[in-house]
Amino acid sequence: AIIDLVGKTQTKQDKQGLLMGIQFLPPYENAGPVLELIGDTKVGYTAIRALCRTTDPRAEAAVIEALIEGRFAFPAAETLADIGTTAAVPALLTAIETGNGPLKRSALNALRRIDGANHIELFAHIYKTNRNADVRWHCVAALRDFGQEEHAGAVAERLTKIIKKKGRKESYSGGPLIAPKNIVHIGHTAQEDYATEFTLGVEFLHRVGGLAAEKFFKSLEKFKEQLLE
Repeated sequence: AIIDLVGKTQTKQDKQGLLMGIQFLPPYENAGPVLELIGDTKVGYTAIRALCRTTDPRAEAAVIEALIEGRFAFPAAETLADIGTTAAVPALLTAIETGNGPLKRSALNALRRIDGANHIELFAHIYKTNRNADVRWHCVAALRDFGQEEHAGAVAERLTKIIKKKGRKESYSGGPLIAPKNIVHIGHTAQEDYATEFTLGVEFLHRVGGLAAEKFFKSLEKFKEQLLE
């Protein structure tokens, strides 16, 4: 009933409210009324996000097109993380290469969830070279899931730097404070509400083991004062 009403209501406010509500519905099959609105300059952003709950096979192609054309590229990448298949990978790789911080982050999130195992070297490279905390979060999340022992050295080095920055104040919201005042907590999926770059890196090192991981865990003895637990 809500989806049907989206196509009938006339005001921007009503359309926006209904489209936002659709994001909290169970998965729905017919996205026709929503698809008709993704080119609307007034509500297109919200319409694309409303497609995150659909199983309509027409939706993915429409969202990929929006990403490629740059029309609401950020919500398009966000939505592809939920409904995308490997058909979305070429457009996501382009967005990662050319997009700004928020778009790059969203495209990395989508790539990680769709085909992360086949692009782990890309995630590892960006993790070592990019300074954006949001971007790094998604890269280390991919390493946590798909990385190998050969990537452990770079992660251990980064985590050690995080601990040593005990006097540096950085933005933080939500999640457990693993190292006071210096862990940046990034927006991410609900399943990872309490993960930080630090905790994801620790999970990765614990999973892969090896010499670099062993040295890192032994080194934690030196940083008792910087760690809460």
